[in-house]
Amino acid sequence: MNTQTPPLQNAYTTTASAPMYHPVSSTPPQRVPPANTRTQGTQTHPPQSRNTPLSLAASSSSPGSSMRRDRKLKRPMNAFLIYNKEMRPKVLESNPNMTVAEISKTIGDSWRSMNEEEREKYLSRARDLKEDFHNSHPEFVYTRRSKAELAAAGHHSYSKKRPYDSSGSDDEDSRHPSSSRKDHHNHHVGASGNASSANHKDPRGRKKKRTRHPTAPKHPMSGFLFYASDMRPSITEQHPGSTVGPISKIIAAEWRKLSAEEKAPWEQKAAADKARYAREMEAYLQSQKEDE
Repeated sequence: MNTQTPPLQNAYTTTASAPMYHPVSSTPPQRVPPANTRTQGTQTHPPQSRNTPLSLAASSSSPGSSMRRDRKLKRPMNAFLIYNKEMRPKVLESNPNMTVAEISKTIGDSWRSMNEEEREKYLSRARDLKEDFHNSHPEFVYTRRSKAELAAAGHHSYSKKRPYDSSGSDDEDSRHPSSSRKDHHNHHVGASGNASSANHKDPRGRKKKRTRHPTAPKHPMSGFLFYASDMRPSITEQHPGSTVGPISKIIAAEWRKLSAEEKAPWEQKAAADKARYAREMEAYLQSQKEDE
C-alpha cells in the first residue's frame, strides 16, 4: 500500500527548504562581508588618528624651522679661521692619531710663527670676504648672542668648563688677565649689589648691569652714540611704527656710510666727553681716598 504525502505536508517541506525572502522585496538579500575581511590584491591603510597634533604632522614638511635657522647670518671668516680651515685637513692627514685639541694647538703655533708676508695672503682673503659680505647684506648689524642662545646652540661658557675655586687658591690674575683693568670700577659696587647679582640670575643669561656709585662720573659716549642721539628723532619720524631694534639698525647702517670727515663732528664730541670723564674720574678717586 503506497502512502502519499499529503499536499499540505509537501508544501510545508518545500517552504522550509527554500530560502526565505522578504515578502515585500523580490531581490534576495546579499551577504555583507565582515569589517576586518581584506580583499585579495588590495591593501588597507589605517586611518590617521584624530588625536595626532597638527604640529607633528606639519613639522616634516613645513620649512619654518629651517627658515628660522637661516634667518641669523654668519659673519665672514677672519684670516685665522681661513688658515685653520685650510690647514686642519692637512694636519689630520699627516697625523691621524692627533686629538682635536692637539690639532688646534699645532695650527695656532704655526699661525703665530708665520711671517707677515705669508700671513698677508690670508688677511687679504679675509678682507675680500668681508667686503663681499657687506655688499650682499648692507643692512646687516651684528648682535652678540645671549648665554641662553649659546647654550641652546651647544656652546658652553668658560666658567662651565672650569668651575671657579672659591677657596682662592688659583691665581686670579692668570685666569682673568683683564680683571686688573677693571679694579677702579669694582669699588663702585656695594656688597649688597654683588650679593643680589649672584643670587638672582637672568633667565635669558644676560649680564647684570653694573651698579654705579651715585657720585661716580658718567661713562663717556662714543662718536656713534652721539650720532645716534642726534639722528634718532628724525629716523623715527621717517619710519613711524618701527620699534627700537629696526631704528637702531638703520642708524648703524647710515653711520657706516659716512666718511671720516663726515664723522668728525661726533668724534670730536666723543673726544671732549672722554677728556671730561678723565677729569671727573681723577677728582672722584681723590675724594674716595680722602674719605678712607
